[in-house]
Amino acid sequence: MKKILVIYYTQSGQIKDILNSVLKDAEANSVKIDYVKIEPEQEYPFPWKPTSTFYDVFPESVKSIDIPIKALNVNNSEQYDLIILGLQVWYLSPSVPISSFLKTEDAKNILK
Repeated sequence: MKKILVIYYTQSGQIKDILNSVLKDAEANSVKIDYVKIEPEQEYPFPWKPTSTFYDVFPESVKSIDIPIKALNVNNSEQYDLIILGLQVWYLSPSVPISSFLKTEDAKNILK
């Protein structure tokens, strides 16, 4: 059986909906899909407040400044045929939770 690991970050749930839509045929063909959500230790507000928090995250986004994220629940001994990274873009850069994840030991172990 083929296996896919989907690691994603979403605030509104739209990224997860898109991933489900893209992968529905694979799932229908008996492909095992594991979804793992990246979660910051401190969630960002949603919806954003345009006069405060929306602009506050700009420097961290553009400069890829890390934030603490929760450890992922992934079995490192499991072998996947495909790993998909689902993300949203903030200020023409990967969202802060995604860029933070990519610098973790979890990411190094999973994506090697």
